[in-house]
Amino acid sequence: MGEKIFKTRNARRHRRIMADYLVKYRIPGTETDVQISNITDISVGGIRFCSKRSFMEGTILHFEILITPLEQVIRPRGVVVRVRPAKEGDHYYIGVSFVELPQKERDVLKAFIEDTGVRIAEGDESEGELFKRHISLSFA
Repeated sequence: MGEKIFKTRNARRHRRIMADYLVKYRIPGTETDVQISNITDISVGGIRFCSKRSFMEGTILHFEILITPLEQVIRPRGVVVRVRPAKEGDHYYIGVSFVELPQKERDVLKAFIEDTGVRIAEGDESEGELFKRHISLSFA
């Protein structure tokens, strides 16, 4: 019997970069229940982060991320689209699709991601090193 070959296509619409930094987020209506987690990757279309807490798909979250070289804070709102338990440890990988990101903030994030991609392609820095240098947690 012949071996079946399945081709898959990356359906992502936006360039995504690996990340290893912190993000502040909360569920709307819970202003005092702010959580901090590690980002694993980010794009103009969404974010993936680690959390000790699982979320139901469809949960709305508000994020706050400071892009330090530009001194710009982005505050996207997103919906949880994927929840996967980690293979090791007691945490989850949460995939979120941004449903609200003002155009100015979208442009800031897009420029940052494109600049990061160019620097990585040119061999200047790894994605994680560059991201750690440029993204900070905002406690405002």
